[in-house]
Amino acid sequence: MKIVRGILLAALIVCFVLLAAWTVYAPLFLETLSVLLSVIVALGGLCGLWILVELMLIVRTLYKNDPFTERNVRALKRMGIVSLCTAALSVAAFVVRCVLGHNGALYLGVAIVFLLCGLFALTLGYVFGQAVAFKQENDLTI
Repeated sequence: MKIVRGILLAALIVCFVLLAAWTVYAPLFLETLSVLLSVIVALGGLCGLWILVELMLIVRTLYKNDPFTERNVRALKRMGIVSLCTAALSVAAFVVRCVLGHNGALYLGVAIVFLLCGLFALTLGYVFGQAVAFKQENDLTI
């Protein structure tokens, strides 16, 4: 588990540094629509950071041997919603790339991945919700 936590922390730091560098330096070299693309990519990066933070908090509950909590249910549902927002941002980036006359197929691929991850996280959130309800009912039973 320490390896997973270390990898998540390293990913969080790398994403934060890359996002900060992209946000600061990209608009200096790009035209107006590309600045819009930079804003969209920066928002997508913030969504990715949020997902990483939520994952780190879920991993922390695994250390405590108590993964079936209401907090994890809410975290999974938030991760699902943020993933769906990231998918929408990727579609917006695709549209901007097409308006600029460039190929934006990569953004559609990212949108599909985040769409699937979002649906998976939402489903897992509902499953965890049922597990929490069963756990609370079981705790009341002697």
